[in-house]
Amino acid sequence: MANTENKTEYKSRKKKRKPIFLLLFIFAAFFLTAQAYAVNYNKIDTVKAAEGYINDSIVSQGIVCRTEVLLTHSSGGVVDYLVSDGERISKNNLVANVYSAKRDVEKMHLIRDKQKTKDNFDTLIGYSTGGTFDVSVTKKQLSSRICELSRMTAAKDYRGLSDVLIDLSLNLNRIDVATGEETDYNVAKAVTDNEIARLSGGVGGIAESLYSSKTGYFIGKADGYENIRKVRYFETVSAEEGESIISSPAEYPVDNGVYGKVITDYKWDLCLYIDTDKAENLYVGKTVNISISVPDNEYYKGSVTKLIEQGDKTFVAVQCSVMTPEARSKRITDCEILFKQYTGIKIPKTALHFEKRTDENGNTYDAMGVYVIYSNVVQFKRVTPLCEDDKYVIVPLNTEKGTNEVKLYDSIVVKGRNLYDGKYL
Repeated sequence: MANTENKTEYKSRKKKRKPIFLLLFIFAAFFLTAQAYAVNYNKIDTVKAAEGYINDSIVSQGIVCRTEVLLTHSSGGVVDYLVSDGERISKNNLVANVYSAKRDVEKMHLIRDKQKTKDNFDTLIGYSTGGTFDVSVTKKQLSSRICELSRMTAAKDYRGLSDVLIDLSLNLNRIDVATGEETDYNVAKAVTDNEIARLSGGVGGIAESLYSSKTGYFIGKADGYENIRKVRYFETVSAEEGESIISSPAEYPVDNGVYGKVITDYKWDLCLYIDTDKAENLYVGKTVNISISVPDNEYYKGSVTKLIEQGDKTFVAVQCSVMTPEARSKRITDCEILFKQYTGIKIPKTALHFEKRTDENGNTYDAMGVYVIYSNVVQFKRVTPLCEDDKYVIVPLNTEKGTNEVKLYDSIVVKGRNLYDGKYL
């Protein structure tokens, strides 16, 4: 009987402890939830104040018009080009040879690569027998070629890859010579000579040699627009028709006998349509900065040659006298007419706030500024925008000490709650 009573008392004491553990669990869960809420509620995101720019410009699609002459041949076969895209050539310049089979062209490519390698061995032999060269220049060329190799690989531009690899090998061997590495380049040269002779024996005869009919920049393909779209064409069509050509580029057939073209003039024209209300600052003869590679922020001076208002759209033609690689290769592209570029500290609009301030006369006004974090203290710094777009403002680049303005590398708050000047974090 005594054992039963002790057992009953033990069960009773155990039941009394359960509410204590439950309360502790609830308190801990509440505490953790409150901490998580406080962290998320007071979360502050910042960005470093950095230099940037905003353009006062017109951005649209446009078409590049050039003076171009098509190059043709009638022999059929496969063309083996001897000049590169964008290369300046003269009238009657040998441009390419035509072979009956593709394998002949492939062998000719290998032969030329082998010949460049052989020429490099001749150069290295000269260095080994007492020639001199600047090692620092060689190292710079090596770094440049490595960067070019990386760029071409990333862009999947394999056309000039073999030339880069050959130059890369030459510079590496130059460094070996400079550091005393002994290599018999005569043996390597002899092996290359044998390879050239073997490849040459398997190449068929040349069906036709092709010469340029004009002087200018050579381009190894045509797009069908060469003789179709000129500035004078857009002067004769409606804005709707002209815009449709630029916004929805068509594919024009190229004759089978066309193997390339020559850009015969260093001048080119950019044609585009803009909203008429944006054309009020333009006039024929005005000098403007234009870009046909908008993200690169590269501009060239041009002159407005045509300005034709057509209702709510205005046709604009700008002539440029700088023949760049982009101007030689692009046709329909995003373009920009730049009026002014504002530079300074670029701040997201989400960082802008207004605080009440009182001037020296006791008048209250709303001051525009941003909150910055300095030593875990929130500070309000005034800003005076120079320019703005949909997402950003540009403020002056201030380098003076002691002024209550945003400076480079300030930690600007772009997201936060209950912010005010002097708040401790």
